[in-house]
Amino acid sequence: SLRAGGATSLAENGVPPSIIQAIGRWPSDAFKIYILKSPVLIQALLFGQTTHSASSYIHSLDS
Repeated sequence: SLRAGGATSLAENGVPPSIIQAIGRWPSDAFKIYILKSPVLIQALLFGQTTHSASSYIHSLDS
């Protein structure tokens, strides 16, 4: 869906989760499910290819 793709794209570009939630008008934390499936973020975590510290970004989703 457009909202899921938008949330993922924003996350891949380092937009904070609270902003993603507001932009997508997500009433819950459901958008985090899509972000956690992002191949770009997963690859960055697995291979240490972080431009903006994907690891800390993923951990920020817990808050």
